[in-house]
Amino acid sequence: MDTALQASLMAKLVELSLSVSPGTRLPVVVVIDTSGSMSGAPIAELGEALAQFFTAVDADDDARDACEIAIVEVGGDVRVARPFARACDGAVTSLDADGQTPMGEGVMVAVDLIEERKRQYSASGTRYFQPWLVILTDGQPTDETAAVEKRVAELVGAKKLTVFPVAVGPDADLARLRKLAGGTPPARLAGLDFQSFFRWLSASVSVVAQSSPGDRVPMPSPFEWIES
Repeated sequence: MDTALQASLMAKLVELSLSVSPGTRLPVVVVIDTSGSMSGAPIAELGEALAQFFTAVDADDDARDACEIAIVEVGGDVRVARPFARACDGAVTSLDADGQTPMGEGVMVAVDLIEERKRQYSASGTRYFQPWLVILTDGQPTDETAAVEKRVAELVGAKKLTVFPVAVGPDADLARLRKLAGGTPPARLAGLDFQSFFRWLSASVSVVAQSSPGDRVPMPSPFEWIES
């Protein structure tokens, strides 16, 4: 199926889901570094773990109804691999690693997606939890990031966005990643254990989905996937 047509059909499914199932939503955007340095084992492990994340969210009644997932790929260029939709509406089928890492543009696209989705929620009277932004990268941005750093920092400071910055491998620049995440300290992934990270993320989605917007929710411990 043509990519544009597929995106259009998914967008219509998402709008339909707001009217059919009007419960509180949790928008989650995962920004994935698919640059050339991620080729081989890293991109293969990431793809498998991401598919398992969709399966886990879909298998949990609360998470399935609440969580809407978008995927932004950053490799050579930036593309929305998946617009906001529930896990049951299909996962990203494959990931290819190539090119540089315009992560500044990728994060800006992700924030734009979140702001647009919030407008759609408001227009339909749908309540939502504070949006989540996940950033996975094994290097450093190859483009200008000052504007998006400022934008993300403002959203984080106003408690309008939660960021989960994750450094993959020894070459990921923690200082640059922290700035890109609005000052949120990044965690370094233990090896290529994407599966443990996404298990933790799906468990966290489930916990939040059982709460109400504004509640203080204790998140599951991330010790399994963080490098010691």
